[in-house]
This record gives sequence, structure tokens and C-alpha cells, in this order.
Amino acid sequence: MAGATTTKKLGAKLARRLKLGGKFIFSKRIVPTMKATLAYILLISLSFIFEYIRINPFPMSLPSAVIISIASVPGSTIGSCVKNTFLNLLGVMVGSLNFFILGKLAPWPVAQGVIFAFIVYLLGLVYAQGLTFLGFALLGILQSFTGIYTSLANGGQFDGSQLRAWMQAYSFGCAVVLAVNILVLPRTSEHSLRETLVSSLDHARTLLLLINKGYMEDLTGEERAVMEQLSDSLRTDFMALNQLLNETVFEISWSRWSMADYRSLVDHMHSMQSMLIAAYYGFLAGEENHSIDTYKEQFLPCAAEEFRQLRRSLCLTFGEIIQEIAVEPLQPLHSEYQDAGMDIEKQPDPQASSELSTENDEMDPEQGLRAVGRRLQREALVEDGGLAPAAAGKQEASRADITPRGPSIVDRQLVGRRDSRNANQNQPYDSDVVKALRSNFDGFAKKQLDFTSHLLISGGLSVDLSNDSLNLFRPMRSIAESWGTDRVRGVQEVLDKEKATLGYGISPSLTTSSERPRSMSEIPLAGHEYRAGPAIPRIVEPEEDQDAVRTGRTLVRVYSVLFAMNRLMNKLQTMHTQVWMTPTGAKRRYRLQIHILESLKSSSRQENLDEKAELDGSLTLPECICCLERRKYVPTKVTFVQRLLAIERWFRSPTSVYSFKIVLALSIFCVLLFAPLVRGWFLSYALITALPNLVLALAPTLGGSFVSFGIQIVGTVIGNIASMVILLIFRNVGGWFYNPYGIACLLAVYAIPFAYLVNEKPQFFIFALLALNSCGATILTVYVNAVYEGNHDYNTPPYMAGIGLAALAVALALVFCFQLLILRNPARHALRVALARVIEDHLAYVTLLQAYCRALELIDPSDQVDPKIVRRVERELIRREDKLQAQIIDMNQLISFAALEPTWQKPFQKEAAAKVLRANQLLVDRWSETRSAIGSEPFPPFVSQQFVSILSPFRRQCYTVTKTSLYLAATSMASKIPLPLETPNPGRLVSDLVHDALLISFRYAKTEEGREIVQSGDFARYWFFLLVNMSALQHVADIEDACREIYGTFEDKML
Repeated sequence: MAGATTTKKLGAKLARRLKLGGKFIFSKRIVPTMKATLAYILLISLSFIFEYIRINPFPMSLPSAVIISIASVPGSTIGSCVKNTFLNLLGVMVGSLNFFILGKLAPWPVAQGVIFAFIVYLLGLVYAQGLTFLGFALLGILQSFTGIYTSLANGGQFDGSQLRAWMQAYSFGCAVVLAVNILVLPRTSEHSLRETLVSSLDHARTLLLLINKGYMEDLTGEERAVMEQLSDSLRTDFMALNQLLNETVFEISWSRWSMADYRSLVDHMHSMQSMLIAAYYGFLAGEENHSIDTYKEQFLPCAAEEFRQLRRSLCLTFGEIIQEIAVEPLQPLHSEYQDAGMDIEKQPDPQASSELSTENDEMDPEQGLRAVGRRLQREALVEDGGLAPAAAGKQEASRADITPRGPSIVDRQLVGRRDSRNANQNQPYDSDVVKALRSNFDGFAKKQLDFTSHLLISGGLSVDLSNDSLNLFRPMRSIAESWGTDRVRGVQEVLDKEKATLGYGISPSLTTSSERPRSMSEIPLAGHEYRAGPAIPRIVEPEEDQDAVRTGRTLVRVYSVLFAMNRLMNKLQTMHTQVWMTPTGAKRRYRLQIHILESLKSSSRQENLDEKAELDGSLTLPECICCLERRKYVPTKVTFVQRLLAIERWFRSPTSVYSFKIVLALSIFCVLLFAPLVRGWFLSYALITALPNLVLALAPTLGGSFVSFGIQIVGTVIGNIASMVILLIFRNVGGWFYNPYGIACLLAVYAIPFAYLVNEKPQFFIFALLALNSCGATILTVYVNAVYEGNHDYNTPPYMAGIGLAALAVALALVFCFQLLILRNPARHALRVALARVIEDHLAYVTLLQAYCRALELIDPSDQVDPKIVRRVERELIRREDKLQAQIIDMNQLISFAALEPTWQKPFQKEAAAKVLRANQLLVDRWSETRSAIGSEPFPPFVSQQFVSILSPFRRQCYTVTKTSLYLAATSMASKIPLPLETPNPGRLVSDLVHDALLISFRYAKTEEGREIVQSGDFARYWFFLLVNMSALQHVADIEDACREIYGTFEDKML
């Protein structure tokens, strides 16, 4: 019975895959695959024509055109193909120059080797920059080595006709690629960029709706899995948008948007993606500390309807932007669901939708995400029972206390007035949906801020303020109260598990004997860690004030939600306006866009702006920091020896070491050609075909090498076996020694699946490249020698396949030696160094932020710093935030490579590494909120006198603990030295801070002047700054915990 069920499921799955394949064949998605196949077959068919072969002065160079026809990706967009072709031809030109130089040095092999090593090192540095420059570097190295190969094959003589032959072959290959790409069903990069923008906006909308739903009700397991999948999709979209934007530069299009417009839209999209990823991590952290539950119970009920209206407005605003950017017209969401709401029969069945989502998710993850997105949109637009967008916009815009344009309530109350990130321009909003978005957000934010202000002056969530004394000024605790009894580790761990003690925290007071738990002699212990003895009384450290901690965490959650929603709303409003109108306020119209010229102009303008900004500051960053800290700037003199040491460090960098590793591997490869003993074997086996395998298999990390090993072995073996089979099938057929017509037809069938992988599955690009190149190049080599040259005794197809596999074995043997034995760089080592660098950059950022905040937290207004210096430091903080964000996003691939490496000792702690990234992402979010809250101007005098001055010891302790913890974590990660169990921690810092801040607010609100000031925006702004700054302590503690998960504890490793 079970076997029949399994067979039925497999049959149903196969049927669905066949159905999906049929849809793909009859859809537009098949066009890139067919274009790539056409270019591949056209080039090989052209090489079968004798008249074409006679054009080339050295016909044996014709197979080299196969690799450039694949690497240029003729099935891609016009911009991508032009860019790839340009870079590939540039690599050929550089390699041809090296070909000429190395050919002329043929009488001096030593000189050839030295020059070739230098050339390979430079090209290796370029290759290390990413797959974008793969064709440039690979073809440059291949053409350079061909200069050595041909000169030695000719007996040490340089033949200029051979250089022209190789350049001609590559040029014809590029010509075929460009002709097919431009003339056959062309597709622009701008078209793909708009499609990717629409897809990314849809992903962002779905994730936002899920997060909003999570704040209102519990999410299902399926919805949580979709959230994780969407966060990964946003990271993928982040990189895809950058790539498509760079490719669009090479196009001329008839469009409404210029290159500057697309750059701005992509920048806004990147900011939105980062915000949503941070919001998702913040949502998970809120669930862990239960602040979301408190938010649902205490804060959301007072603004539940406004929150639903805001959710609906966000959904509709996303829809309007998507509708305008989309290449093909889409049905507006509100009209679709409004019509469906009038007819019950037209409304989709939720259960059927869920089943469809599950089925589509099995077949295509993107289809599953779209199905979940449509269901969430239906919930937001129909099931909430709201008004139509226009009516809702008119109703909400009629409120007297709502501002439809200009700074929002959150901008006025929580954000510094000169913060450059969140300043909202006084721009008109022609769309009722955007007006409704602004009105609904301000209505929601106003109720939340009013409730929060009332909470702050009434004692928080059940915080006891009856004592009326600040914890800040209480006498210091004794050593016994602070640290408690020093116990045997086994006893301490048992007590920690029973929650009888705070572990290693700081105790605020003693407990009575009645509150003490059982004596240590009553604690069961395993092993011989504790020997029985008389009961010893001990001091129990009570936990923090849970009400104060809960209040602090919930207020952080409220302020973070308002801040994130405000930034998201500002981005959406800006994108909506930019999509519809030009910077001058006119409606966008179609015109000819020459993107390359626009990019050059924008680059020059950006350089002028950067120069102007530097002149505006007139001081370097170190000088600005010294001015903020009110100390004398002493310029550091760099000696000649220090410069040499800096150069030496650069040569030891991972990129330089990786390039040097390529040099060493190719040098050994050259020795096989230079040595007279094995030169004949090298030439007869044409081992030059192993060079692409050798270069491509040398990955920067060991984990990447394992992937490359498998890909190269399978791809090259398939290509060689396929060439052998095809040649044997059509040998002595139709009057031809090798029938070109049959070969071309069967080769087209062979090429289709690999062309599909090149265009639809970029992760298998190398695999498809090697499979197509080894097959096509082998077939052309045999055809030119056996058919055109008439050498019927030339190598048989099985022998040629054996030669190809032998070349592959040589390449992989060299790679194995250099990746595993020489200059080995495991992905886990690279990940550890990268994580340590991120934590160190966070430490540098916190240090800079501390100086920035101290300079703006003034008690005496006469001490105010020059605004130009403040703006200069603020720009540097923003730049470092972007750098940290990019580092975090780029590290996911490194984690996947590290997980692929074999485990020799301890299993790879993938979850712990992900925890470090998650904590760093949350830290970036908190730091950004802190910087935005303080803006670039000091707090008002009453805030400085009543709050900043009094509570500054808490802030100093917070920064000290944060920097110490980050330093310890970075040191542990960089040196692999485990952290000890006991490290400095804030103890009761958060609860004492919240208690004292609430008490000061409560006291101040009793006065008539205080009641008015407490309701002002600057009061809420300081609370926002204070709480998000303090909340970073928990994320730093999470980083320490993750370090212990990865390396263990020092107490366990000391032996």
C-alpha cells in the first residue's frame, strides 16, 4: 500500500514537471535558451564551411572561438551581451599583446616564464574581483599562454600569422554572438531591470505584509518559512539589481527613465531591502524576548484600525509603483479585489489557494511566493473590510492634525531635524493612494506616540516608582552583592539551570534567608566535580526588575516599528513620485536615452559633489574627530619603512595570495611545456586545453574548490564523451568522413539543456561552459584536421576523448596540490576572518558614534561644534553603515561554501555563524536609529539638563560594556581563542536605566511646564535615542554567545 502511494506521488510529481516544462517551452522564457543554442550552432556550422576556413591563416585556431561564444552569453540581454563581449574582446586584446611579447621572447624561455608569471599575477587580481571579469581574465591568460605554446611548437620561432589567426577567430566568434543577440528577438537589460524591480518590490511587499501580520496575530509555520525564503530572495535581488544596472549602461533605449533615475530607484530599493531584512530580524528578536506579545496586548489595541488602514495603504502604494514600472500592463489590485468582493463566487478559496501555493512551491519557489503574496494582499484589501483607495484617501486626508506632505509626525518627534537619511521633501502627491498612505501612517503614529508619552509619565508597564529615588545615586553595592559566592563550576551550572541565580550578573541587593534555595549539599551533581561537605550558606543574586526590562524592550519595539515604517513610507513616497514625475515636477514622457553618456555625465557630477563636500568640511576625518573630542590633532607621520610594511601587508592579502596561487599553478603547468623531456607529450596531447580547467578550478576558498571539482569533472567528462559519440555516429555518413549536417543537428539537441543552464541557472554556468566548450572544440579540431586538411589518420574520436580527459586529470592534479597542500585557504578560515572584520568595523563605528553623540549631548550651548564638522562625521557614519550592510549581505555565500567543506574535527557551526550575522544586522539597525534620533544638532536645553546630564553614567557604562564585548568577540573570532564563561556584562543596567528615566519623566510631568514639554517631539526623540542605544547590549551579548558556540569556552579548552 505504501509502495503504491509512493509511486502515485512520484507519478504526480513527474506529471507536474512535464506540465511545467511544456509551459516553459511555449513561453517567452525559452527565447534566451534558443538564442544561445543558435549562436553556438551557427559558429560551429560556419566553421564547417571550407571557404570560411580558408579565410583563417591558421585553421587550428578556429576551435578557440567556441569558448568566447559561450562566455559572452548570447542569450542574455543586449546590455549584458555587449558588456560581456566588450570585456572578453578586451581580454583577447590584452592577451594578444602578451602573445606578441612572449612570442618574441621564444629564444629565452626563462624570460618567457618571468614575464608570463607577472602577466598572470595581474590578470589573477582582476579575476579575483568576481564572475564579471571571468571572461576577461580567462581569455587574457589563455591567449598569453598560446603565445608560448605556438612559439615552442614552431621550434622557438614567432609566427605573426598565427597571432592574426587567433584574433580573427575570437573576433568572428564575437560577431556571431552580437548578431544573434541583437537581431534575433532582442531583449534589453532595461526590460530585465524593470522586471527585477517589480519582482523585488513584490518580495518586499509580501515580507512587509507578513511582518505586519505577525504584529497582529500568530503566524503559521508555512508563513514563517516564507518569511525566511523572502529574506533570502531580497539578498539575491540586491545583487541582481546591481548587475542589471551596470549592464543597462551599455544600451540605447526609448524610455521614460534615464540612467540617473534607474540608479536612484535601485538605491531606494536597496535601502528598502536592507530595512525589511533588519525588520525581519527585529521581529524574530522581538518574539524571543516577548516584546511583540506585550506590543500586541498593550500598544496595538489603541491603534488597531489605523494599523489595518496603514497596512492596506502600503499594499496599494506598492501596487501602484509596480503597475507603473511593470513592462506589461497589470490589473490594479484594488479593482481586482473590489470586483471580487462584490461577487462571492469570484472570490478565491483560501484552502485552494494554500494548496496551490504548496504545489507551486514544489515546482517553482517563485510561483509559491507569488501565491502567498496574492493571499496576503487579499487579506489586506478585502478581509480587513476597508474602503476603496480613493475614498479612504479622501476620508483620511480630511483630518485636521494630519500633514499630507512635509515631515511626518515621526520625522518631527523621533528624528533629528537635519538627519540626511530621513528628511522628507515638500513634494506633491497626486495619487490618492499615496495621500492615504501618509494620512494613515500619521494617524497610526500619532496614537502610538500619544500612548507612549502617557506611558512614560505614568510609570511604564507596572514599574514601581513609589520609592522616588534614582538607582543612579544609590550607594555602590558591596562585593558580595555584586558578585556573589565563587562556586565550583558544576554547582554554578546546576543553579543556573534551576534559575536560582543570575549566573554571572551583577547583583543589586541581598536576599533574605527565606528566599534562598536549597543548600549546595542538596544539589545533585554528576561525576566527581563536587565532594559532599557541610552546607555553606550562599548569597543569591536576584534577577533584574522584569517590569522595567519588559517596558524597555517594548518601548524599543514601538519606536523601532515607527522608525522603520517611517523610513519605508518615505522611500515609497519618493519612489512613487520619481516613477511618475521628473525632478522638475513634469510628467514623464518617452525619449531617447543614451545611457553610457548619462553615466559619464553623472560620474563627473558626482566627482564634483564629492570634491565640494570635501572642501565644505575643509578638514580630514581624523581632524574632525579631534575637534569633536576637543583634543589637539597631531598628524601622524608615515615613514618609508611603514609604507614598505603596508605594501607587504597588501601582498599578503587574500586577493594577492589567491592571484599568486594561480601564478604558481600555471608556472608548474608551463614547466611541462618548457622541459624538453615532456614537451613532446605536452604538444601531442594538446594539454593547452587543460588551462581553462586549471584556472576555473582554483577557487579563492577550499569550499569553492570542492564545488569547482565536481562541476569541472562532470562538465568536461560529459563534453568529451558527447563529442566522441557524435563523431562516431556521423563518421563515414553521406559521403563525408564526418558528416557536418548530422553533427550540427545532433549538437543542437545536445546544446539546448546546457544553454538553459547558462541562462536560467547561473550557478551552473561553469559546468555548462565546460560541457559545451569541450564538446564543440573537440569536434572542430577533429573536423579541421580530418576533413579540411584531409588527414584521415588523425586521432580517432575515442583517442581525442582520452586526450581531453588526460588534460582534465593534469589540471585537477595541480589544483588538488595547490588547494589542499600549498597556500590552503579554507572557506571557514575566510569566514572567520570576515566575521572578525565585521565585528572590528562595528567596534570602530561605535567608537566614532560615541564621539559624535558626546559632541551633540551638550549641557552648555556655547560648546556647540561647527556644523560642518558634524556633517562631515555624519556622512562618514552613513558610509560605514552602508559598508557594514554590504559586508553582512555578501557573507551568506561564504557561509554556504564553509558548510560544503569536509569536517575533520568539529562540525561546522552554521547556525552560530548565522547568529553572528543576524546580531550584526540588528546592531546596524540600532546604530542607524541612534544616529537618526540624534540627527546633526544637539538636544534642547531642557532635555540636556534634565535627562542627558543626569543619565550620562548609564550611557558611559553602556558604551564601555559594548566596546569591551565587541573587542573580546573580535579578538576571539580572529585568534580562535575561546571566550571565558565570565565576561563583563551590563548587569542591571537596562532595568536601572528604564526605572530612572521613567522616574525623571514622572517627576517632570508633575509640573505645569513639564507636562507641555513631555508632550513635545524632543522628549520622545531623546527616549528613542536612549532606548535604541541601550538595546544594542543584547545584540552584543548574542555575538559573544555565538562565539562560545563556535569555539567553546576557555574553561573547556584550557587543557
